[in-house]
Amino acid sequence: MFGMSKRFDITTKETSLASGYAGDLQQIALKETKERYQSLGRTPASVNSNIDLFYANKELEDSDGDGVCDGDEFSGCTHPDACNFVVGATEDDGSCFFATMAWPDTDGDGFGDQTNGVAANFCGVPPPGWVLNANDCNDANANFYPEAPLLPLGGDVNCDGFVSGAELAPCSSDINQDGITAIDDLLGLLSEFGCLSDCTQDVDGNGMVSSADLLILLAAFGMECSN
Repeated sequence: MFGMSKRFDITTKETSLASGYAGDLQQIALKETKERYQSLGRTPASVNSNIDLFYANKELEDSDGDGVCDGDEFSGCTHPDACNFVVGATEDDGSCFFATMAWPDTDGDGFGDQTNGVAANFCGVPPPGWVLNANDCNDANANFYPEAPLLPLGGDVNCDGFVSGAELAPCSSDINQDGITAIDDLLGLLSEFGCLSDCTQDVDGNGMVSSADLLILLAAFGMECSN
């Protein structure tokens, strides 16, 4: 009986020592974990038990090796040039979208003008008066745009780079508007032949005086015109 009691006392002491040792280890682990929080510039966690210690250490892990603790990771658009860039996001979620270039559409025909050198980037749908193309050849007239129906308006109505007979303004060869295409019109055209801008003797309405204008005038030479 005495022997059993003695063995029981020894076992109890050993258990007590082991328990105390484990408690010391836990306290060391708790202290180290809190110090890790502080070294990372984070508020020390409420770490007071083995369960708290487990989750705290999981939070401080860096499983993907990017230098950011797992507890600080959050997803979003990480591209700094994107419209929806999320400051501080550590994982790109594929949601980034970027600004698109637009051009002014002065005449409201749905086609923009790039000749004035004005363009702007917008996130999402451009505001009224701006479009996502720069294909207009005359942004001052809504009848002039790519593939527009041919009308006798005196210019490249359908923006194909050529003024056809169907696009010529009525009596366009009568440059001086005296009612007939004659020698005065021919001499006026020849006086500006080769002109590239601000031309007053332009027959086809493309802004220049070239062989195309001369051919149109010669084809109508001698014809009377009632303006």
